[in-house]
Order: sequence, then structure tokens, then C-alpha cells
Amino acid sequence: MTPDSAIVAYLGVRVFYLSKTLLLAMGLLISETCLSSEAQVSESDEKQVDEEATDSPWQMKARKLKRYFNGSPESEEDENDDTTATHPESKNIYDKDTSIVDEKSQGWRKDLSEKGLDFSVLYKGEWSRVVKGGLERKNSFLGNLDLKLTLDGDKMGLSDTQVFAYALFDHGQHPSEAAGTAYGVSNLEVADRIFKLYELWVQHELFDKRLSVLLGIHDLNSEFYVTDSSGLFFNPTFGIGNEFAQTGVNGPSIFPNASPSIRLRYTPSKRFYFMAAAFNGEAGDTRAPKSSRYRINKKDGALVIYEAAYLPLSDEGETKYAVGTWSYTKKFELEAHPGETGYNQGSYLLVNQKISDSLSSFLRYGFAEEDLNEVLSNGSVGFVWKGFGESRPEDLLGLAFSTLDKSEHVRTADDEHAPATSFVEFTYKIDFGSGIAFQPNVQYFDYPANDKSPRSTTTLGARIELGF
Repeated sequence: MTPDSAIVAYLGVRVFYLSKTLLLAMGLLISETCLSSEAQVSESDEKQVDEEATDSPWQMKARKLKRYFNGSPESEEDENDDTTATHPESKNIYDKDTSIVDEKSQGWRKDLSEKGLDFSVLYKGEWSRVVKGGLERKNSFLGNLDLKLTLDGDKMGLSDTQVFAYALFDHGQHPSEAAGTAYGVSNLEVADRIFKLYELWVQHELFDKRLSVLLGIHDLNSEFYVTDSSGLFFNPTFGIGNEFAQTGVNGPSIFPNASPSIRLRYTPSKRFYFMAAAFNGEAGDTRAPKSSRYRINKKDGALVIYEAAYLPLSDEGETKYAVGTWSYTKKFELEAHPGETGYNQGSYLLVNQKISDSLSSFLRYGFAEEDLNEVLSNGSVGFVWKGFGESRPEDLLGLAFSTLDKSEHVRTADDEHAPATSFVEFTYKIDFGSGIAFQPNVQYFDYPANDKSPRSTTTLGARIELGF
């Protein structure tokens, strides 16, 4: 067996054994209600009406409660809801890929889609400037080009199979350096200009789409640690918590460095899902960071992550309550105790809540191993308003706050008086339609670095999106 095939087998076995117990437990808890729901749905409407007519009040309540947890339809609107285990690569209403298309291009694009081929092109250009505090008052410019291609196996003779490819081109300066923050200003910022294949994976669904298996180069943050409402904001903390983003040799498998992986997603009913995945322990390739090379090496160990979520049906999936946990199988040197090693691990909690048709909110909190990391925990909360009158139905207004608590050894190094870093972001996205959007932004940082210089920073920014 070659080293490459050995590590693939190792990752697969690791995920299987680590997730087996949790999968069985969830299956036992939910399978009875799921089977009961399917039996009820298969009965004739006339028989069901007769049964419900003879039910006592407590039986009616029990029947309604069983339907609730099974995800069975209680109305025609719920019955038409098709919830599957499909990969949610583009399911984010606050960061959607709009498209500049005319009727002619829309026609041939629709023809390709009917044959199983879908693609999107999205360019984001951004300007940022420190207007108060910081280390340097200067303009910074950033650019990001996303090229995505999806092959739908159902339309190509490969049922329940999907192939996804994603290339990106990123360029620009470093607004976080000018702001004096170690935790980022823009989620478009990269260390160097890159043009690379970012993702390439195949997914297959089994057991009436209740289980999906994904194998390939995969962005962890496209499925794990996601709250849709926070996707509107610029700061990378609202994409994935800093307590997790700081880990690994080259970060976890997130933008701009993904890694080979295997992912299982189990959806026992419309209201629940459970995911487990294993990623190569080193994302990208530190020896060639600008290339499309990806490591599969047993010496890197693996990053293993789990997430379970509850999804109410009443608001079309915009509300989610989730918990997750992650760990590395390779030991790292302890920052608090040089020369000693330990396993890096952590957990997180996610809430994405639809409050009304025009207002949603999110709450995120995660923590990591204190002796191994600079940031001990990261909490965020925010609100997003959608639609402002008949003339601006798709515009979005967002306000978010985040705070980072430092580990004890970092606070001690700063004379035990280094406070937590916190920041506020305010943004407004103007949707012009036809794939064009403009989004101004302001951020305020309190103690943006580990030390006390600078004391605070305020940045202004603006982003334009052009989609095809």
C-alpha cells in the first residue's frame, strides 16, 4: 500500500470508529419516530381523518408532538419542503452568488443546467482605510475571483452523485497590518497573491438521501461552524471563530488553504443532522503555498470534527441550533510550557435565529485548549435586517459584535493587564440586481493586538460584487 492510500484509509477508519457510537445513538433515539412518521404518511387520508376524529385530547397532542419531531408535514407548505442531505455549498441567503445575465445567456445557461452542468463566476473588489488609531493611515485594496463548477450526476446518469470544483484568484494588500490587528479586517485578505484550485470533491448520497459521503479537497467552513446571518460581514471572525482559525500548522481546512478530507452527513429527519469529518492535519502545502498542491501525509495527523444540529421547519431552514467539537490527532508544543506537548481541541455553539420575515440574528461561541493557543475563546452576536420598502426588498443591514478572550500565558506576558480584544462591525449591502451589489462597512477595534498598542482602531471599507 502506498503512503497516499494508507493515509486515506487511516482517515476513513478514524472517522468511522469515532463517529460510530454517536451515529448509532442518534439513530436509536430518532429511528422509531422516523419510521412511525413514514407509516403515517403512507396511510390514506381518509383513514387518517377517521383515526384523528376518534382521538382523545391527549392522543391528539401526542400525535402532533410525534409529527413535530419526525418533521412530518402539518400543512401543504411543509409537505412541499424537500429536505435532503445535499451539500449546502451555495445555501447562504446573506452571501449569495448573484449573476449578471441577459435573456440570451440565461437561455444557454439553462440548457447546460438541464444537462447537469452549473457554473458561477463572482468577483469581489474591496477598499479599506484606517481612519482613526491603528499603525498606519493608508488605503488597502483587495480582490477575490471565485470560479465554481458543479456536475449533477442525477442528470448525467450517475444517480445521487455530485461533483464540485472551485478555483480562486486572490490579490491585494494587507489592511490588518495597517490596522494593527492580529485577527483580521477582511475575509478576502491573503498573505500572497494566489491562483489555485481550492476545492475538488465528489459526494454520493445513500439510503434515500439520509446519508451522504463526501471525499476530496474540501473547505471545512462551507459546512461546519456556519451561521447564515453572519455571512454578510467582512471580518473573518464571523466566518469561523478565531479560537479555531488559529490552530494547526497552516490553519484548519479553511480559506485560502483546504485539505483532503472525508465527510459523513446523516439526516435522520428534516429537523436534525449530524456530520463527522476528518481532514489532513496540515491544510494546503506550506512548502508551496501559492500552488494547488495538497498534502496527504500520515505524519501530519488528522483534524477530526463533529457537528449536530436541530433545524425547525417553520422558517424554511433559516433557524439553526448546533453544537460542534474538534480535535487534532497529532500533538503540538504547548505555548504555555515550552518543551511539552499536548493535543489541540475545542468546541463551539451556534445559533442562527429567524426573528421575523425581515430580521434574523446569530450567536456564536467557541473555546480551545488554553495551554496550546493564544486565543482561549471567541464569542460573537449580531443582527441582520432585510428589505427596506418596496424599492429595496433585497438590501441588507447588519450590526455585529465579537470579543476574544486571551489565554493566561498571553495575559501574563503582557503584565497580566492585557484585556480581551473586542470589535464592532456595521455594514449595509445594496443589491442593484443583475448580479451587482455595493457594500460599505465600518469596524471599530478595542485593543486590536496582543499588546496595548494601538489602543483602538477604526476602519472604513467598501466592497463591490459582480456575479455571472
